[in-house]
Amino acid sequence: MFWKQENAEAALHLRCQLKTNNWSMFYADLLNGLAA
Repeated sequence: MFWKQENAEAALHLRCQLKTNNWSMFYADLLNGLAA
């Protein structure tokens, strides 16, 4: 996978959420933030 510098931080953050099994909480918080 090749990352552009401007997308690297977001890609690493998402990868960390997946690798730590924290995706469900992260996604729920994201959706709640968008709904507010």
